[in-house]
Amino acid sequence: MIGSAGNRSLFSNEEFDALIDEGKKESDEGAREEIYKQAQEILIDEAPAIFIRYPENLNAYQSNISGLKIDNNNLLDLRNVTRE
Repeated sequence: MIGSAGNRSLFSNEEFDALIDEGKKESDEGAREEIYKQAQEILIDEAPAIFIRYPENLNAYQSNISGLKIDNNNLLDLRNVTRE
């Protein structure tokens, strides 16, 4: 979406943005899935980026560790980590 921090390719498409906004507001899971499929088709057709590599990350930690959060970029949020 235009102006979003994750929009590294500076992709701009009003129909795509409208579908994303609509999907965020839709409470019916099936309807929301269809909306996002339409948005995904726009991304496929316009190809704002080419993904040549997508790494898989595996993270493991002991059961006595809690509060660990790992985001989609595999960044660890250690602020609330505790060990029991």
